Amino acid sequence: MLVLGLLAWVVASAWPGVASDARAGSVLAAVAGVGGLAMKAQALLRGVKAALAWTVALFFARVALWGAGAAWFWTHGGSAQAFTAGFCAVFAVGLWLEISFVLAASRRRQRGAA
Repeated sequence: MLVLGLLAWVVASAWPGVASDARAGSVLAAVAGVGGLAMKAQALLRGVKAALAWTVALFFARVALWGAGAAWFWTHGGSAQAFTAGFCAVFAVGLWLEISFVLAASRRRQRGAA
């Protein structure tokens, strides 16, 4: 997740006028993603259903986080579009990684139970 955030940070350099806004979005999404992975790892101790429930809850929490960030940039003269691009780029790929993490853990549990 951190590598994903760093990659988005570097790509944002291609748009120097709004790079800081895009970087803010990518950093916020990466930090939220790291926190989400930590929470899912703890939830997996209770089972796959708990981890999936946290995945859904954290999805909506991050959508709210994006909305708050975009609104802040919009009202403070920043580029909400660049913030959104940075946030969503990391968020979309990160969500895919998180779901893969939960599915892999589920498969490991099934093999262990058989």
